[in-house]
Amino acid sequence: MRELRSVSLVVQNSWYYVDATSRDLLALLDRPVVKLPLPYGWEGTRRWLDAVTTAAQGEPVELVANAPDLRPAYEEFDRLRLRLAGRRIAVVTPLRHAAHQLAAEQRYGVALLEVLRELGLGGTGAVVRRPRG
Repeated sequence: MRELRSVSLVVQNSWYYVDATSRDLLALLDRPVVKLPLPYGWEGTRRWLDAVTTAAQGEPVELVANAPDLRPAYEEFDRLRLRLAGRRIAVVTPLRHAAHQLAAEQRYGVALLEVLRELGLGGTGAVVRRPRG
């Protein structure tokens, strides 16, 4: 707790369970809190960094221009995106697990379908019901 008192900004995962367990602690800190989903994918990471730097009253950053060490990772991500472009997939899940499999709030903030689309995959989440019988 002592270390937390020295921060000027708290970045909290927007996942429901993190919020529920840290709400009282963060109220005691009396610091600005930015609630964000975890940064998955290139665009998710960019949005996360932009939100944090803006909240800290800085200017949003251009990832590749200001962090040359990220260039190889970005280039590899782009190669993968080009290889996958135009392919379509379906994420199939039983109805009782649909929220956990497809909703970012239930998957530690991972927007699975958004990341798949960013990779160039067209697709959908498909929910199946178990046949009665």
